[in-house]
Amino acid sequence: MVPFRGNLSVKQYIKGKPHPWGVKIYFLCGKSGIAYDFLLHQGATMEISQQQRKQLGLGAGVVYHLSQRITEANHKLYFDNYFTTYNILELLTKRKIHAAGTARVSRFARPPLQSDKEMAKKPRGSYDEVVSCDRKVGLVKWYDNRPVVMASNFVGVGRQDEVRRWDKKKAQFVMVSRPEVVKLYNEAMGGVDLLDQLVSLYRTEIRSKKWTLRMITHAFDLAVVNSWLEYRLDSKRANNPTKDILDLLHFKMNVAQCLVRVQKTVASKRGRPSMSPDPQNAPHRPPHRPVQDSRPLPEVQYDMVDHMPNYDEKKEATRCKMPDCTGKTHVCFKAAHRK
Repeated sequence: MVPFRGNLSVKQYIKGKPHPWGVKIYFLCGKSGIAYDFLLHQGATMEISQQQRKQLGLGAGVVYHLSQRITEANHKLYFDNYFTTYNILELLTKRKIHAAGTARVSRFARPPLQSDKEMAKKPRGSYDEVVSCDRKVGLVKWYDNRPVVMASNFVGVGRQDEVRRWDKKKAQFVMVSRPEVVKLYNEAMGGVDLLDQLVSLYRTEIRSKKWTLRMITHAFDLAVVNSWLEYRLDSKRANNPTKDILDLLHFKMNVAQCLVRVQKTVASKRGRPSMSPDPQNAPHRPPHRPVQDSRPLPEVQYDMVDHMPNYDEKKEATRCKMPDCTGKTHVCFKAAHRK
């Protein structure tokens, strides 16, 4: 959800969201949170064809539209119960895409699953499974704290494992058996929520009733977060130390500094000009403390603009600022003040 409370026809209200009022966007994300594609909710003018909406519905139509980006076989796709239907699982099977997600029983043709009351009488961790006649789609109902229904076109109960759960009656942790489809769903689901959380951490705040400005700033934040996630993956693949990997805040600050300073010369004088015509009559100000020179970022330092070599007039040489260098020199790099 892109937070927005102004006047807009496609604005929606979704109860339970951190920002219930705003513009809704459907995302196709990886497990790490990297966004690969998205679809803006525009009501009847969405990019989904009318035939797909009649055949699949809105939620499943969004999944089918975004899944067209997946061209290779045997990819695994997970979604929640808003998007899960029998038709979308069947279509994804034809395209050789493995799909699974939570499901609403009312969207299926009365599957013979046990009721919630019957499941509540059984021990914790029990399950019930049904499969379609063509063996393409299966439903698994698992009882943990409450019944959960999962639908999939490639896995069902499969190889069960055990998970640690808290038992209120016994006041201790117990081991509960879990179907394989639930395990795979819990491990891979959450990429969209992670992306939304990262964008909201340092969101660009803008006080405007124009929805275009809000969407543009959201696109900037989304691009920076996506770049940071790719930067982290590349750093881990290169075996960079964890302490040298920038967090999201410093990464965003570095991007801003590079965009502002790169390919630009440094002004000859900073600050506002004095309003006093006579410098002798200017009010006396206490001397400022010397500000330590901040080293420019590598992208700005090596952009071939300014940062020319100079020789200082000091009696003793200063330590070289090049990393891993212990020598001393009289050469220093200063910005060329151009008028």
